[in-house]
Amino acid sequence: TAGAGARQDQPRIALDPHGQGVHVLLPAVSDMPAGVARWKITADGDAHAVPSPAMWVGATGTTPQTACPLDKPARTVSVSLAGRDGMRAELRVIDEDDPVLFFDDDGRRLGGTASLPRGPVWIIHPADREVKFTGQAEPVVESAAGVCWEGWRLRQVSLENAQAVALRGSRAHAVEARSRRHLE
Repeated sequence: TAGAGARQDQPRIALDPHGQGVHVLLPAVSDMPAGVARWKITADGDAHAVPSPAMWVGATGTTPQTACPLDKPARTVSVSLAGRDGMRAELRVIDEDDPVLFFDDDGRRLGGTASLPRGPVWIIHPADREVKFTGQAEPVVESAAGVCWEGWRLRQVSLENAQAVALRGSRAHAVEARSRRHLE
């Protein structure tokens, strides 16, 4: 369990390209009454209750990390935890002006103002909009049916030799100038 003053992880958008697809990843929560975290997820006005029971029976307990799949694209997702006023988040998912999502190999969302990594990246975009690369992007894998939203495409590409990625008609996303060091 986390000690007093420890930082609580926040909900975030993530990707499981071989299973749940795009989902809200709800963090583990300690000291929950009755051992159940009761989350409320609202995606563009469509609300769902998501219980997350502790792994061991007891009066209070720590609930595990829980994934709540997003069945369809949403502009925003509101997340709140019953009984914890400080555990609220407003997550931006799809930008109507730039409807493309990027995830790293581990399913962590990439984007914002940070450059994309030089290496494998998962890209999700509307199937009717073409992705343009400055430089060379090598295809790695196309998603299995049923993992991505209807009318959207999910694929993994290597950006090792690319400088930028853009959805036709949208802004360009820069790729890092050099590869990051990492352990394999």
